[in-house]
Amino acid sequence: LRSRMAEVPLLVEVLGFAEVTGRRYRRVRLVGKPGGVSEALQLVRQRLRRYLRWSAVVSCEPPWQLLLEDLMDGEIAGDYVSTENFVLGATPRLSESAGDYAELLNQIKEDSGAATRVHSKSDALDIDCIEIAGSYLSKLHALLDLCALLWQLPQEEAVAPGAQVTLHLRSVGPCSFTAEEALRVARSRSATATALVGGGDRSVVIQLSGAQAAVCATAICLCRESERKAWFNERKHGPPALLVDYLSRWFGRDA
Repeated sequence: LRSRMAEVPLLVEVLGFAEVTGRRYRRVRLVGKPGGVSEALQLVRQRLRRYLRWSAVVSCEPPWQLLLEDLMDGEIAGDYVSTENFVLGATPRLSESAGDYAELLNQIKEDSGAATRVHSKSDALDIDCIEIAGSYLSKLHALLDLCALLWQLPQEEAVAPGAQVTLHLRSVGPCSFTAEEALRVARSRSATATALVGGGDRSVVIQLSGAQAAVCATAICLCRESERKAWFNERKHGPPALLVDYLSRWFGRDA
């Protein structure tokens, strides 16, 4: 009987407000097998949950359509782990009072599967930043969401006005960039890219400005190139020696 029920077409209608005033309604009709309708309902539920949490903190949602475009090519497996993290510059407001955005940051971790940590200048990296760890696809997913969030946060007074996101890239190691190489990759997209002076092994600092979708797409392009460098290095020299330590440090019981 259960197998027969799974083949019976199901029709579900979901009603909701199309605007905050409640004067207009929007109807979503889902028709199909129970399994497919159930998956669609879960997607609608997740989408509404994400919208409510994003709208409670900032005014614009991430450009999620980027996840469906060629930015996520199939050259590298989604579960590939390079042990190289993405690092985005964070405003002191986010670093010092992440509690204001804690619920949204937790949602980004839950939805993407990546691990994220907010660092202040007193930490080991010595910069206000957000570090993203995990597998290839989960890091890119979290990168998209965090770029969209940082793009909307107020900048420091000393920074030029306008929406900006700063990406810290390695200058040494298998994933290293020169400033010229990073700018060449960034300018293949439509965001405006500027090289800044950094320090340590992440001395290549690229500041991205422009429309939200352009900034997010450019950041994804740069970080995807970084992962590609790590992937080619692994094919030549074998897996990273500290892979187990990396997974334990970021995803273990004490992480």
